[in-house]
Amino acid sequence: MIILGVFVVLAIILTWFVVKATREERSEVSRATEIGMPIQILGAIFIMIWAFAPQQYEEIKFETEYELASFNVNDKYDAYVTLDNGTYICYLNDGTNKPMTYPVNMVSSVVYIEDNETPKICEYVQECKWTWYAPPAGKDIVTYVLYIPEGSLFYASVQEQFE
Repeated sequence: MIILGVFVVLAIILTWFVVKATREERSEVSRATEIGMPIQILGAIFIMIWAFAPQQYEEIKFETEYELASFNVNDKYDAYVTLDNGTYICYLNDGTNKPMTYPVNMVSSVVYIEDNETPKICEYVQECKWTWYAPPAGKDIVTYVLYIPEGSLFYASVQEQFE
């Protein structure tokens, strides 16, 4: 926001110089054009800087932790997470045992833990931050880390029938 204030001050100063230099008799249209030109040029420069400069992010923060519930896979063994068609399906241990889906690109890693540890999924957030040139324009980056016992990730395969 500081840069926006600097641009406004520069536009006012340039406009003052243009008005002072064009005090001689001219038409109202040309005078209005000369007054508005510095404001338009500085506005265009500011918009280009804002549009093409990279977005800045805060440090990664731990947001939430969800405990996972186990479920039977083909009545053979317990699993905590299913990987199916590019999404992880996790069952939360919140009493409802409802499944939550997470796209593969949002899960940054899978950490294998001991059998006696609590399986969980942790949410981490990187928030967009204000920079000297622009307000936060992008979305926050949300990533997840799965903590599950080894062997409790079930890979579902969907077989398509071709004719």
